[in-house]
Amino acid sequence: MRAADRHERQRGEHGLGPFRRQCLVEGALSSVAIDRADIERGLYDGATVETWLVNWSASQEYVLLRRSTVGKITYAQGKFTAELKSSAATLDKIHGRRVMRNCDAEVGDQRCGVNASDPRYAAMGTAIEVGDATFMASGLGSFQSGWFANGRLNWVGGTNAGKTAVVVSHVLIGGTVRIGLRDIPDASMAVGDTFRVIAGCDKSFAQCKAKFGNGLNYRGFPHLPGNDAAYAYAGANDEFDGGALVP
Repeated sequence: MRAADRHERQRGEHGLGPFRRQCLVEGALSSVAIDRADIERGLYDGATVETWLVNWSASQEYVLLRRSTVGKITYAQGKFTAELKSSAATLDKIHGRRVMRNCDAEVGDQRCGVNASDPRYAAMGTAIEVGDATFMASGLGSFQSGWFANGRLNWVGGTNAGKTAVVVSHVLIGGTVRIGLRDIPDASMAVGDTFRVIAGCDKSFAQCKAKFGNGLNYRGFPHLPGNDAAYAYAGANDEFDGGALVP
């Protein structure tokens, strides 16, 4: 527990009732226990922050004002900005399962059932040319373009080791590939960084069957009627034989 260094509360919402309360704080980093690199890596995202009111003339007199959770910390121009969320923020999370056409499982998880260690669906690669969110890599030349689009990339070596990224594009160029990430990594990529990438899925029933042969484990509802069916009316040439409409 430390006395607060100078910081400015930019915006806060507090009050009675079961609504979400949120606060932003801004300040300068002065604690040797907090490193800028750790902030940029997201190490403190989700951390618990307790705010106490203490009488420093009689330190045995104190009271807990609030307990918050760090949503996200950003660092720019020598200052950090931290989003603090109250416990009521958990009420905004989705609980239970949503009924929708697309699958809500992730490739390789228990509900999906696909073996993510299968060499058909996962591979190791090495960055040979880097940009901000796009880089060239070796080791993936045997996979067709788009195979890893919508997939997950786990950094194994380099300053981003242990972090996960989402792949948005995968293009085969000769014997190398160009990979585009959804977000710029917290730390700059470097030539020689290694990673493991898992094949992507667009969550459709068609791709689940064709790419992974996993239709029996599909975790969506492909037969769910859409708005077109809900607002349509019967036509003289329509077939109504009770058969399934499989997209």
